[in-house]
Amino acid sequence: GSPDFAAMIGPSAGTTSVLALRATGEPLWQQSLTPLHGTSPGALADWDGDGADDVAIAVNTARVYSGPTGGVIADSGGFLAYFMPLLADTTGDGAPEATLQGGQYPARTLSHDLGATLWQGEDDRPYPYGALAECGPVKKLVEGSLAFPSRIAITTISGAAPGERITRVLAGGEVFASEDEAAAAGAQLGQLGDVTVSANLTGADAAPTALVGSTDGYLYAVDSCTGDLRWARAFEAPVGAPILTDTDGDGNDDIVVSVADGYVYGLRHEVLPAPELVWDVDPPHGATGEDLDEIETRDTLYVLWSPVEQAESYEIAVVGAAGAYLTSPAWIDVGAATTATVNDRPAGKQRTVRAPAASGCIPGRIPLNRRSDGTTMNAHRRLRPPPPGNPPWHSRTFIATPPIRFWTVSRASTTWCMRRRPRGRPRSR
Repeated sequence: GSPDFAAMIGPSAGTTSVLALRATGEPLWQQSLTPLHGTSPGALADWDGDGADDVAIAVNTARVYSGPTGGVIADSGGFLAYFMPLLADTTGDGAPEATLQGGQYPARTLSHDLGATLWQGEDDRPYPYGALAECGPVKKLVEGSLAFPSRIAITTISGAAPGERITRVLAGGEVFASEDEAAAAGAQLGQLGDVTVSANLTGADAAPTALVGSTDGYLYAVDSCTGDLRWARAFEAPVGAPILTDTDGDGNDDIVVSVADGYVYGLRHEVLPAPELVWDVDPPHGATGEDLDEIETRDTLYVLWSPVEQAESYEIAVVGAAGAYLTSPAWIDVGAATTATVNDRPAGKQRTVRAPAASGCIPGRIPLNRRSDGTTMNAHRRLRPPPPGNPPWHSRTFIATPPIRFWTVSRASTTWCMRRRPRGRPRSR
């Protein structure tokens, strides 16, 4: 009843081994080979219909090893360098075929006996790993490439038109028809990474969603069937390969992704949209009609935001350097209001604060829904003058006022984060 285990190990002294183990660690079988160009991960499927999983690899050639015995039950012959096999029935006969992708040569699908190529794609160096999506009765391969770093390709691999392909360019948080169009719009082009496909990201998706990170600092969600952009999340640092798991037990896929800012983020489906705007304002000085970049205050901050339909209440947080909360408790429930004041910041405490990652304001608190673009506080406090003959303290600016009083200005850039709670949902803690 315990699962067995298969892995590719090496290379060691030029040799790579495919190893199958029992759950106890007892070896089942081992097959060795000498990779000529490189290796890539394998895949499992019941290839021969005996009820046991078999092991498919594509190193030098595509081949399938019997799960119980390790014997070769299919081999493509020829030379294919290396690919990652994606196993699925693409012909409708109930037996799996091998779609080869994530290698040096063009992607393709091989027949069940591995002897025929059913379709072959462009020579675009499809090194990033792709994923399969089901668009009704049709299966599609969603992948990036090295030759066209910002381009995502969606290729039909089953039905009447295998090999039919559409492409989109993902850049700067938007989707474009071509690299030239993206460049004309001033969008930053990045390298797309590995693709993950979710069939159940929101619980009500009409089509699967392809998720892919980019070195342009965005995580993209794309309709796997049409290539339409569903959303893009900005992280302001290169985004790695997303993985899917249900972190909250609601039956829908949630997203876990690592980012080059040093954090791992978790994201889940938005129940309500974000406020369209969040503004730093200054009501005591009558400045409430636009977003401010600087206010003069000692220990109080002010914010307003646009209302969200069906939101029962809102929670706010103020954050600073390295994602540290400046509010206590970190999140403050302000009810149904669309303005808030925070005045418990310690007066006179000198602090330099920067705006955190755009992906969600607080590392580890995803999904967060909207943040302001930050404001600078000029907080005045009285100091004793420096001792006679000594220069002012370093990093402080003194302004002379009668008769011998000295004041310093400490500046702190702060960012508001907001999240909203829909009717009928429990409060977040």
